[in-house]
Amino acid sequence: MLPPTFNFQLNYSYQHAVDRTDPEGKSYGHQIAYTPRHSGGSNLRWENRWVNLGATLMVVGERYYRMQNSAETHLPAYCDLGLLADREFDLRWGTMRLQVQVMNLLDVQYEVVRSYPMMGRNYRLKIVYEF
Repeated sequence: MLPPTFNFQLNYSYQHAVDRTDPEGKSYGHQIAYTPRHSGGSNLRWENRWVNLGATLMVVGERYYRMQNSAETHLPAYCDLGLLADREFDLRWGTMRLQVQVMNLLDVQYEVVRSYPMMGRNYRLKIVYEF
């Protein structure tokens, strides 16, 4: 039996992705549509012999839904937090893993694409059988 372990991952992205197509255009030098300048996330997982527990965090900075960046085309930053628990069972002819997950735990209302709101808090039950 392996001892309990903690795993932690952290990532960050800086994207200076700007329009360089036409120096005379209105959007020249503006951030490309739907591309946040700052984004990142983290994962924390505790694995042990009873039940594995984890948390995920995703952060996306403000962005614009058109090439011309303005107050009218601004989309706000958002944060998405999730929790999960899973357990693996050794069976006679294989292994079964059960996972329960809560996504968007804080029920944040955000849009990845303008006018298409993402789901609020939602749940997932996953069963994987390997033989």
